[in-house]
Amino acid sequence: MFLRQLIQEQRFNRPSHLIALDLIRATNGVVFNPDYIELLDPIELDQRPEIFDDPNTCLPVSVDPAHDSRFPYNSKFMIRRLELSLIEVGGPIVIVSDTFPFKLHDKLDQLNEQLGVQFDENDVKDVEIEQAGPFEFEAGKFSRVWIGSLAITVIDQAEPLYLFAIGDLDGFNPI
Repeated sequence: MFLRQLIQEQRFNRPSHLIALDLIRATNGVVFNPDYIELLDPIELDQRPEIFDDPNTCLPVSVDPAHDSRFPYNSKFMIRRLELSLIEVGGPIVIVSDTFPFKLHDKLDQLNEQLGVQFDENDVKDVEIEQAGPFEFEAGKFSRVWIGSLAITVIDQAEPLYLFAIGDLDGFNPI
């Protein structure tokens, strides 16, 4: 599977370690059984975003030599982690909270549901959100798949949500 195909198919609603194995396959042509490999912390490389398939990460892996003797124990693979902006979203990304401040990791289920992904705590940088409004969340330093950032809107559930502004409910006032 090539990198462009992986992105076009939007096969992101899977655990990060499976997507990372797809990235290893797309970049290096190596296929691993997920049951016999451990992905270690990624090492960020110099970024060259102008080159679409340029590897931007070194991903160390530990392979069980009893099941795959090609890469015994620790090996490293160059991969291209994906920009969060590649996730296609049909509209604004909205996180609803009834308490402030809160940690972004506490709302991963909302992000996952809206984005159609399976972020884990390594994938998203955990920050404390103090108030409602626009917010840019970043990929976590140890994400094996994601880099970059994505804009979201945080809404305070305690405030009533109106379809129309209160002034619009008075009726039509000709000018």
